Amino acid sequence: MERRVAISLQRCLPLLVAAGLAGCAGETKQAAGLSRETRSENYCARLAGTGTGYYDQSLLLECRREEYTAAARVRGRKVPGDVDAGCAATASMGDPLLLFSWSRYALCVERLAPPPAEP
Repeated sequence: MERRVAISLQRCLPLLVAAGLAGCAGETKQAAGLSRETRSENYCARLAGTGTGYYDQSLLLECRREEYTAAARVRGRKVPGDVDAGCAATASMGDPLLLFSWSRYALCVERLAPPPAEP
């Protein structure tokens, strides 16, 4: 009886491995990371952090106000893809998964892709 079970497992093992690999290939990929808004909140939290687990509330609120204002300045603008990618890299300050500064992004976009002149 034990020998039969061992033989059955040996025959089934390649099928199980193939089924597992096929299952992995069929999985849908999740989002690449956090939204820019969430990363902006992380940026302000890091900026206002004291390193002791406490936050300077006034600095945190000031940073969030500045970030909301900067996001509003660029919202609705048509930003070319290359400018967006470059400015997003600048705004992430070396941590594209956790941090994003709308203030830095807006300054970069305004410098590299100014709005068209009104007639």
